[in-house]
Amino acid sequence: MDTATTVQLPAQPKPLTNQAMDAYEKLEKLGEGTYGKVFKAREKATGKIVALKKTRLPEDDEGVPPTTLREVSLLRMLSVDPHVVRLLDLKQGQNKQGQTILYLVFEYMDTDLKKYIRSFRQNRDMIPPKTIKVTSYATKRTVSLFYYMLQTIDSLLAL
Repeated sequence: MDTATTVQLPAQPKPLTNQAMDAYEKLEKLGEGTYGKVFKAREKATGKIVALKKTRLPEDDEGVPPTTLREVSLLRMLSVDPHVVRLLDLKQGQNKQGQTILYLVFEYMDTDLKKYIRSFRQNRDMIPPKTIKVTSYATKRTVSLFYYMLQTIDSLLAL
């Protein structure tokens, strides 16, 4: 039986100090996209492996962009779903150039759905029907939940 755990995150990002980032040891770069980089890291105090998404915020007087606010809000809400990677923490700081950096700390997953499906193809195995059923259900449920929350957040941002 799946049980959802509520993740308590701060209302505002915690100011990021050198000490705060010293709490994590970057192990390897996992990927890079339009908005930032993702690292596999270890929390030094517990040894827990996490994923750190490092996002540089644009330099303007507008503050945090609405797209970033929307992403964080959605991640907070989706973190209670057992089929979605949980957002564990949120930190804010500056890099050496004085640019604002937002760190999203996620639970670490050693694979993703695409790699999982490819592993069956590479081994010339059939994906078990139960796996297809559970994955289809989880995907539809998450997309529906995401759409509902996006509509809710957009209406709140429009106020």
